[in-house]
Amino acid sequence: MKQKKETHAQSHCERSVAIAKLSNCTSDAITTQTSFARNDKRRAFTLSEGATHVGTCDNVRKSAFTLAEVLITLAIIGVVATMTIPTLISDYKEKATIIKLKGTYSMLANAWALACTNKGDYSGTTSAELYEYLTPFLKLSKSCNREAGCFPNAMIRYLHGGEWINIDSYRNYSKAILSNGALIQFYSRKVDNTVIEFRIDTNGFAEPNTLGKDIFYFEIINNVILPFGQKGTDFRPFETHCNLASTVNYNGDACAAWVIENNNMDYLHCNDLSWNGKRSCKD
Repeated sequence: MKQKKETHAQSHCERSVAIAKLSNCTSDAITTQTSFARNDKRRAFTLSEGATHVGTCDNVRKSAFTLAEVLITLAIIGVVATMTIPTLISDYKEKATIIKLKGTYSMLANAWALACTNKGDYSGTTSAELYEYLTPFLKLSKSCNREAGCFPNAMIRYLHGGEWINIDSYRNYSKAILSNGALIQFYSRKVDNTVIEFRIDTNGFAEPNTLGKDIFYFEIINNVILPFGQKGTDFRPFETHCNLASTVNYNGDACAAWVIENNNMDYLHCNDLSWNGKRSCKD
């Protein structure tokens, strides 16, 4: 009988050792023995006399940013964004203006060629006659002629900031809105010779409503439509009439040729550009 009790006790010890081996926990040394005790039909481990500790799992320490580190990082990102985003927006607007100006120029050139082919050379002397001559060959989203509603009801500005005129309320000009959203104003007069001009607002009714920024000039020379400010022109040359440092009247009306040929609006960022010299601020 005694031998059976010892055998039974031995089996408990063996079972305890097996459980300890199956555990993922580790310890410097196993100094405990465990035994089962029955109490309310439930089993539990108890520490034997002389035990000092039990095996424990290794602690896992997770690293993370402190609140101060997060705030500093956000502050740095904010400073960088403040410095770069305005430049990115400006670059995007200038590229959009260049694309719109070129597209509108193509529309005008095609319409003028069709008008000449179908109606013969233009012989009118007023803006209304020029309007009637050309608009049948233009795709319009709105036709105003001499009425208001096809230009912003605001003062147009020169490139240097001075105010010029409210085109929308000026009834000597015929006006329309093109199918691509650009605004067009027709100007025709005859004194010693016939003068035919077009003013284009590339971004519609949006600001800044400024010559050289969103408003550009075209003219008819030898029955061909050309942008203002051509290389070699003596009439309102680019160097003086598309320059932020210049204070001449109509400053900004000679920018169209530069934009179309050079694919940039760098005259808004530096003042030493010329047809015979620098073609961009980076040169």
